[in-house]
Amino acid sequence: MKRTLNTLLITSAVFAGALLSSALAQVAQFITSHDDARDQVVARYIESQPALDARVIHQNVQDCMAPPAIKREEEGVPLPSPIKPNPYPCLQQKGHPELARRLQLSDEAMQSVSWPLSLFW
Repeated sequence: MKRTLNTLLITSAVFAGALLSSALAQVAQFITSHDDARDQVVARYIESQPALDARVIHQNVQDCMAPPAIKREEEGVPLPSPIKPNPYPCLQQKGHPELARRLQLSDEAMQSVSWPLSLFW
């Protein structure tokens, strides 16, 4: 009886570890795919806008994707915010409404995830 319980416990631990490692691997892959899709959208936008300077567009995208800095009262040192930035209004304000629309469509297309990540997402 004790041996059966031990075997069941070990099997459950191995299964839970495999499920967790698979979910973590999928999170990493999802983030990579999401970033690659955004980079592709920006590259295609730059190709479609030859009159605009590519460096300026890249700088605007980086500015809008970076989380806002939060200053700690006692030190005055800016820290990255845990708040995820919303780049769409920022890009529209910087004169790139079409890029904002394309990025939003790309982001919306990347919302579904597969199993086992869908158990946690």
